[in-house]
Formats: sequence, C-alpha cells, structure tokens
Amino acid sequence: MEHFDSLALRRILEAFPGAVQATHAAFGDATAQVERGSLLEIMRLLRDEHDHAVGIDGVVRDVTDERKAREELVFAREAAEAGSRAKSAFLANMSHEIRTPMNAIIGFTEELLDQAANLSAPRETIDALNTIQRNGDYLLTLLN
Repeated sequence: MEHFDSLALRRILEAFPGAVQATHAAFGDATAQVERGSLLEIMRLLRDEHDHAVGIDGVVRDVTDERKAREELVFAREAAEAGSRAKSAFLANMSHEIRTPMNAIIGFTEELLDQAANLSAPRETIDALNTIQRNGDYLLTLLN
C-alpha cells in the first residue's frame, strides 16, 4: 500500500469545501465527494511515479433526477405508513363499535332461545333464533 499523503487530501478538501465524504482507497488514492446543489463532484488526487501529487482528476454529475426520485420515494413511504396507521385506527374503532351491540344481540338471542324452548315456540322461531346466534358468533369471531 502506498504512503498516504494527508497534506494532499487536505488540499483536495480545501479545494472542494463542504465535502461530505473523504476516503483513502486501497492504493492510497485520496478522494473527495462534494454535493453542490444538483451537482455531485467526485475528485481524485493524481500522483506521479514518485508518489508526488501532480493533479486532480474528477467528474461532475447532475443528480437532480436521483434526488427527486429519492424524495418521491420517501414521500410515498410516509404516505403509505400514514394510510396504514389510519386503517388500523379505523378498524380498531369499528371493531369496538360493532362488538358492543353484537354482544347484546347474541346475549338477547340466547335469552330468547331459552324462553322459546320453555314456551314450546314454533320450530321456525327457534331456527330463526339459532341463525341469528350462529351469525352473531361468526361476526364476533371475525372481529376478534
């Protein structure tokens, strides 16, 4: 591995203030990455055969579309999470609102079935009450 020239790296960073990343690669290359508005500049220190800094090589890339896509993705994720929270809150509230009267219907149906059996009610009445009870139990199972 080559000798790392911290002065050369400092010069790169001074030339590109606001660098968000400075690294030392496996072969001792000093690099700097700077974002300026919608541009991304990546610079690398060039060395001669004696390991002396002789220049800077780099690229400048427009990152407007990438930044916009990233922002849209964050917005979409936040919107989906908010929708999920709203759905969960709605279902919890509706579940409670339905469960309370459903328990009353099931309890009242059980009471009517007991009375119908004691009074020898017609078979159609008992069948209808059994249907109400069965469907009420089914709905409670779904809610739970």
